[in-house]
Amino acid sequence: MFHLHVHSIEKKDIGLSSIKTISNLNTDDNEVYFYQDPFIYSYKTNGTLTKLTIQNLPDNIYDIVYNADTSKLLFINEKGVYESSIVNGTATLKINKEGIKRIKLSDDCNFILLISSSELLMYTPEFSLLNSFSIRDVIDVSFSSNTQYVVVLTTTEMIVLSTVFNIRNRVTISNPQCMSIRPSNEFITVATDNILNFIEENCNIYKTFNQPNEYHSKLLSWNSTSQLLLQIVSTPLHDILIISCYCYGKLIPKYSKSLSLIRTAFWDEVNPMKFHIITSTNEHLTFNFLLPICSTNDPTYNIIIHPHTYNDVSLTDLNKGIMPPPLCHISIPIQSTQYIYSKIINNELYIIIIDLFNTIHILKYIDNQVNKINEIKCPVDYPTNICLLSSLELFIIDSTNQTSVIVNINNGVNNKIEFTNLPSQLHSLTQLNETLYFQLFNGTIITSQKTTPNDYVINSELSLSQFMPEYSIVQFNNKIHSFALFGHKLYDNNTEIGENVNSYLISNDYIFYTTLKHTLHAINTKQHSIFIRSIERGSSIISYVPNDTKLIFQMPRGNLEVIHPRGVILDIITELLKKKDYKQTFEVVRRHKVNYNFIRDYAFNQIVDDIPLIITQIGRADHVNAFLLSLENGILDPPYSYYIEHSFEDHTEQTKTIALAIRKYLVDSHFPCDFVTTYLATYLLLQPIDFAIVLKDLFNFDEQGKIDGIKYLSTFFPINAIFKSALQTQSKKIAQFVISYSSLDPKEYEEQINALSLD
Repeated sequence: MFHLHVHSIEKKDIGLSSIKTISNLNTDDNEVYFYQDPFIYSYKTNGTLTKLTIQNLPDNIYDIVYNADTSKLLFINEKGVYESSIVNGTATLKINKEGIKRIKLSDDCNFILLISSSELLMYTPEFSLLNSFSIRDVIDVSFSSNTQYVVVLTTTEMIVLSTVFNIRNRVTISNPQCMSIRPSNEFITVATDNILNFIEENCNIYKTFNQPNEYHSKLLSWNSTSQLLLQIVSTPLHDILIISCYCYGKLIPKYSKSLSLIRTAFWDEVNPMKFHIITSTNEHLTFNFLLPICSTNDPTYNIIIHPHTYNDVSLTDLNKGIMPPPLCHISIPIQSTQYIYSKIINNELYIIIIDLFNTIHILKYIDNQVNKINEIKCPVDYPTNICLLSSLELFIIDSTNQTSVIVNINNGVNNKIEFTNLPSQLHSLTQLNETLYFQLFNGTIITSQKTTPNDYVINSELSLSQFMPEYSIVQFNNKIHSFALFGHKLYDNNTEIGENVNSYLISNDYIFYTTLKHTLHAINTKQHSIFIRSIERGSSIISYVPNDTKLIFQMPRGNLEVIHPRGVILDIITELLKKKDYKQTFEVVRRHKVNYNFIRDYAFNQIVDDIPLIITQIGRADHVNAFLLSLENGILDPPYSYYIEHSFEDHTEQTKTIALAIRKYLVDSHFPCDFVTTYLATYLLLQPIDFAIVLKDLFNFDEQGKIDGIKYLSTFFPINAIFKSALQTQSKKIAQFVISYSSLDPKEYEEQINALSLD
């Protein structure tokens, strides 16, 4: 259900004019190495370029790799493989072998793989030859992350080799382009024409995913968690960056953007929420992203919008259920997206989607349909944050070029907004009522009015202690709060309120969050109470439906599930009791299977005083009976006990008082027939039962009441036993009535009945 939101893109000029080759990432120092004849440069991903001093550096270097075990560089030219230290090193020829085109290292750095036009060569880190394998037309070679096998992609097939170069399996492939082994080693991803193939180690084609016909894949790279696939494709006009998520058997493009020619791309292994692009113009782009849910929590519109395929976006209406398509999903035909946003304005749901070509699509969700309102060109190159200010105005921030514009969504006319003397660069915007809240890259929050956004003030109370991209501004009890999730810690106005947090949601008076320790927390901001329950690890909060207390989760397997947090339900019950809305109180208790003893223990005196109001509002005997017959002794466990000031074991007297109060009201109401079972339930509650008295009282009801009453009693006690109690009443009418509903023969007991003294 999530999408990939690139919240900032850092752009740097590398400072080199002609880069010939680029190394893998040095994760220890967060740098890569460039060769521009006649020097090798180190380039840190923060933008620092340094020329390395390497003695005897050969000319015409083809390829470079960094060996993390030895902290040295390996590079090749027409003579063979060289090794050098990074600082004040000396290039030494280690493998004298002509014709080497590329060099690869296994993840554990225990194997060096050389690729020539006619063979593969395997060496130890000490440069001793282990194995060789004759092969031609190699496109790519890669080690599995567990170093158990080697995959070779040629122009006609994919071959899986053991580390001693024995052929394990092979499969013929038509027009292969590039490949990447998923770090979890489940399969190898191979791009062919307009198809992505997932091929298992045994060369079984596990899954295939179609792509647009014009796509030609240049690069594939899985991130370290095996969750996201980075893909660079070329088209006749431009290159396209695609980040896809493989989950629950589907490969879904979460983020796409067209760029100028891309030379290479790689994941930042230090920060899993970051990847890097190096363009053919030697620009370095760093993409910082989040994996948020684009949702709208509202009684009328409770929807989630998320990427679905290369050609459409899906809208899920949670008010209609959480079943998979097609029951509550609507397809929005828009080609791959780079930004998704939704907001309710004047009771209308607006959806803003920016596609990979920087076209802004403005849509509305009306009467279960998505209608396109307009389509305009985005006025900035890198839209990293947008906010719909009104039904006409869209605020767009390009944090890369530090550009802010307000666009008229009807005609595309835009006005640039100039901010002066900011303490840091502008990152993002959120709106609450008529006030705009901007976060700067140093964590400072500035506020302004939407009519004059560049006339700002610094809000020190809401400002964050440091830059935190995942934040929200909300209002509780007439006070504005800034919430932020950073480093798995949840902050409220810079005060840590949760740790090991992996998802959170602010709705109404509640802060919901899940943790990596299998727990769900619900904080009531009014009562300052915290409720905790266990939940499956990896579950993420998707949405909350306040009208129905539904908290919706996406489980680790991808399915959606609903729970009703017990603490939230108890808060609702206590509020209803304060309002004396007993009909709704008992409905909530019954629907959510709340312990009826909670009502007695929480509001005993109120319940006793309001018995007439309770029975009148509820109007159904079975609901009152359920309450009565559930009352028992004992101390309630959490979360019930959080609400009870004084808990004790024995509630016999309280229960008796409630039962007698109900009985008295029904007597004063002249024994209403609809509540005959409730009247009898007051006796059942206060055992031992004197059936003679019960039967006498039953005859105060009308004929239908007596029939309903004797049937009700017979569900608890044998009717034959009740008849024996009827004889003790000395009433012929009562005895004859009871025996008529028993299995006894009336003639057999006729003499005993006639001997009774009362008619």
